[in-house]
Amino acid sequence: MKKFAILGAAALLALTGCTEVAQDITYTIALVATQTTQLTAAAETTPTQTTAVQYDSVSLQVPEITRQDVSMTLEAEDAATPEACSVAASPRLGYSGTGYLSGLSAQESSDLVMEAEIPATQHYDITIVVGSNAACTCKIWANDEVIYTLTMDSTENFMRATIQGIFLTEGTCDLSIEPVDGVIDVDCIELVNNTSLYDDESVLADTPVNENASASAKALLQFLNAQYGEKIITGQYTSDSTNAELEEIYAVTGEYPLIRFDDLGAYSQNGGDASGADVISSSLAWAQSGGIVGLSWYWNALIGEATVYTQET
Repeated sequence: MKKFAILGAAALLALTGCTEVAQDITYTIALVATQTTQLTAAAETTPTQTTAVQYDSVSLQVPEITRQDVSMTLEAEDAATPEACSVAASPRLGYSGTGYLSGLSAQESSDLVMEAEIPATQHYDITIVVGSNAACTCKIWANDEVIYTLTMDSTENFMRATIQGIFLTEGTCDLSIEPVDGVIDVDCIELVNNTSLYDDESVLADTPVNENASASAKALLQFLNAQYGEKIITGQYTSDSTNAELEEIYAVTGEYPLIRFDDLGAYSQNGGDASGADVISSSLAWAQSGGIVGLSWYWNALIGEATVYTQET
């Protein structure tokens, strides 16, 4: 029987103070898929017998989150104007402030940088207000990290795109818009404190939405519900039936991820080879050993090129 690990979620829950969290909070459970398809967990104190390489625990510094109501607007026309750009007040309508930045161009390698003074360490919703005369793509940066890549069609006026739940620490933050393709007009960037991530009124369903769900599906739902808010269930995608990725994780940690992911593309009639496909059998073997199976469905177009992308068929 395989030994699976479910990690304690203390690091995720201890967000009210700056705390050292040891990364050795693990539980060994033995999951048994019986004839009645019930998943049962062994005692959390079950010792793990393994010859895997042992590593020292690493302490994590969990930042203190200070929730505050925040609402700020950074006007593009107030920032330093990049080369080949200009501040305009027409013809694009719907802007805030005194105008907007026009002509932010990927060809000119220009990007707009606006400095924000973040008042509290917490999660924020960041909205960019932009427009373009043609299809274009731009990257949104917070300091040195890309937080979103926006692709948009031409717009007569300005459009709003909101990126939710971006974690920012108190202090100075550079928010940037970098064109990747095309030319973009920028009105402003807005920041407000995120509230959706802190919603503590989530209700878990006791039964599947499908009233005809099998007994095993119902048992799996009950098992997942029991872990919610308490533990982290890990999973790993596998490239083939040898489970090389899973075995590598076991070699390092002495335990397997609980979920084995695979995809069904090999069974596509166009471009697949069902005669040599073993995804179903290897997935069943994982389930019978007590694991959970995750399957992706990338089904090729029935005719033409063997692809899942509409533009190629």
